[in-house]
Amino acid sequence: MIHAWPVAPPIPNDTSFYLRFLRNISGVRDDAGRPLHEVDFRAELSSDDARTCPYPGSRRGYLMNRSALHIIASDWRRIRGDLRLLIDGVSLRQFEQCAGTLVWARSLLPMFVPLYALRQSPITNDGVTLPNDVSGLFKVMLDVPTTIDLMLVEQWSAAVPPDPGRYSPAEIAAYAERMGILNNGEWTCAGPPGLIMELLTLLQPSSTGDDDGSGLAALISLGEFEAFATVTIRQYALSQAFQASTAHVMERAFSRIGNYPGYLHPPERRLAAYERRRRIVLRRCHDEMTAKRVVSRYCDIATQEAAGTTACESRAAMLDAVARSQRGTSRELLEAQAASDAAYQAAVTSLQNETHDVLGACDRRPVDLSPLSREDFPSTILRRCVEGAEHGPRR
Repeated sequence: MIHAWPVAPPIPNDTSFYLRFLRNISGVRDDAGRPLHEVDFRAELSSDDARTCPYPGSRRGYLMNRSALHIIASDWRRIRGDLRLLIDGVSLRQFEQCAGTLVWARSLLPMFVPLYALRQSPITNDGVTLPNDVSGLFKVMLDVPTTIDLMLVEQWSAAVPPDPGRYSPAEIAAYAERMGILNNGEWTCAGPPGLIMELLTLLQPSSTGDDDGSGLAALISLGEFEAFATVTIRQYALSQAFQASTAHVMERAFSRIGNYPGYLHPPERRLAAYERRRRIVLRRCHDEMTAKRVVSRYCDIATQEAAGTTACESRAAMLDAVARSQRGTSRELLEAQAASDAAYQAAVTSLQNETHDVLGACDRRPVDLSPLSREDFPSTILRRCVEGAEHGPRR
């Protein structure tokens, strides 16, 4: 069973963020010069831009970005229009396995608009600028798919039959509140509860409304973006499977190192968002059966219409590592994780090539996989620990 407190070090926060996109988006700004990613945006805030969150519930007392709230409010009609354009204009029939996967796939669409813009720009130009409303849509939607990720993990690990009502706007908002998903370290989402509910309601197709989506319409071709997003959603699902299997395997590997001091945990209230999500996944994937179930369901999404490809090989390597984690030594788990890492990287490269083919884009640079071999990546730390234990102290 998983320890009450995880002993393994997590995938670093910035690497976990990178794995959602497999592209560094920190160079993307909006027309007002503001960074796309909220964490980068906060780094440029003045002291007057932050305030204590007044909303009741899990966010109360955290810091929130007041200036971001004002910006989003001023662009809200266009942000609504952009989201409606995506939900009504992009077909996601291949993700209709259940109500949960469909609303999850819809929530991912705004995440991939900046990637689409980057891939359409010349390879030498990282300075892509987005319309303010498109940047705002990315910001307000960033925590939605990660919330539904965890709801799916909970459903799959418990083998609960799909229930459309489980993924209603009210249930998604309630789950995020209950699990503290909107909190990240000292900070929290600045969105008022009513705005969040309105946003979640827009994830359902609608023929009504006169919101202005012209900013996004000028940026993307819906047909081309649909093909691009279909591949990128599969890539995202594979990344989620990889992170879940890695968390499960690393927890068992580090628990078998006798002299490992353990990961230093911040107070529960100040957990980084990715650490909070890792703990939720670890609690759900608490044994071989539940971990395999979650990894398999994500891989089902990633490998559809792709039998015999590297994505299927990645799935097999992840499931093998999970199976070995129940009885293997730390050295054996290190080797199994290395095989999982290699298979995942090959699959990501293959999926990236699919997006090249879909777009015929001028940017055909290979995906940067170096974040998976950083000195602070769990398997790299594990290798140092295992080799140090095997060689013993020097005399």
